[in-house]
Amino acid sequence: MTIDPYNLSLADQPGLILVTQQLSEDNYHSWSRAIRKALNAKRKLGFITGSVPQPDPTTEPEKLENWQCVNDVVSTWILNSLATSLVYTNSAAKLWNDLKDRFQHGNGPHVFELKRDLMNLCQGTMTISQYFTKIKVLWEELNSYRPVQCNCGDARAMQEFLQAKYVHYFLMGLDESYSQIRGQILLMEPLPAINKFYLW
Repeated sequence: MTIDPYNLSLADQPGLILVTQQLSEDNYHSWSRAIRKALNAKRKLGFITGSVPQPDPTTEPEKLENWQCVNDVVSTWILNSLATSLVYTNSAAKLWNDLKDRFQHGNGPHVFELKRDLMNLCQGTMTISQYFTKIKVLWEELNSYRPVQCNCGDARAMQEFLQAKYVHYFLMGLDESYSQIRGQILLMEPLPAINKFYLW
């Protein structure tokens, strides 16, 4: 069943706040990811990616009116999560690209900090559950900075490599009282997914 991208429910009001975090100089990447997920959940992601383009006014005037209505709603949703506004843009896609150009800076320093935090993270006084949650948050944020993987044959090997790296980070920071279990896990070939051995 094809979903009509121009469909708006009663809940899709212009005043809706899609994400609670406001865009700032320091959080563009996580903010844009949250907005994209929220728009995708509402089947409106195409208005910022350009996959729902503006119809031709000469051949589709009625469709253009519907597009403009939904485009304005999507633009307003984005503006609702900004501390400052860019109200003079005429399309959600242009607004999105303007924000990307303005706020997306090099991620190198932040990626470096995340990797350093992962390498230095130790269980210490945390429970296994707390430690697992902390490392999972860091790992997922770091993962969000990686480029989208292609569907080629190497994608699976890369995913397995990254999962093994994740497991290693987790095992390195475990308290020494888990050294026997850690040793048993490291002898496994291939290494199990972190979610499986976490339950041991």
